[in-house]
Amino acid sequence: TARDMFLKPGGLILPRTAKLYASPINMEKYCNDRFMFWTDVYGFSMQTFIAAEAQAMLGAPVIENVERMSLLSEPQLVKEIDCQTAKPEDLKAFSQELKFVARKEGICHGFCFWFDCHFENGVVLSTAPGKPHTHWKQATLMLPEMLQSIPNVVRLDCKVGFVQSEANERQYQITLEM
Repeated sequence: TARDMFLKPGGLILPRTAKLYASPINMEKYCNDRFMFWTDVYGFSMQTFIAAEAQAMLGAPVIENVERMSLLSEPQLVKEIDCQTAKPEDLKAFSQELKFVARKEGICHGFCFWFDCHFENGVVLSTAPGKPHTHWKQATLMLPEMLQSIPNVVRLDCKVGFVQSEANERQYQITLEM
C-alpha cells in the first residue's frame, strides 16, 4: 500500500480510524413517495409497476439522506478500521452479528449503514443520520418483507456480511441474514 511504501516511522495517517455502523430503519416516507406515485400517473393507475419497483429496491442499497428519527434502535458497530495498521486483506471480507432491540414503534423496512472517520484532536467526519448531510448519504438495505417494531419487545437481530468486489475494490457485495 502507499502507506507502507511512503509513510515514515511515526508518520500521521488521516483519518486515524473509520467506523461502520448499522441500525434498523423505518423508510415509510421514502416508500410512499416511490410507490404511491404509480397509483395515479396523470390520471392513470400504473399499479402494475409497483412490484417491479419493489424488486428493484432489493437489488441494490437505497442511497438517501435519512433522518435520525427514522432509526428504530440504537446503532451497532459493524466494523472498526485502524487506518494506521489495517492491511488490504483485512478489508476483503468481513461479517458481524448485530443485536438490536426495538426502541421505537413502527415498520422496519431495512437496515441503514453509515460511517464515521475519526481524525486528530477529536475531529469526526460523520455520515450518520441526523448529522449534516454529505455526498455519501446513507445506504439502506431493504428487506423483502416488512417487520413490525415494538419497543423493548421485538428484537431485530441480523448478520451482515461484506465481500469486496474483485472488479472494484471500493465496492462490496452486502448480505443480510435475519
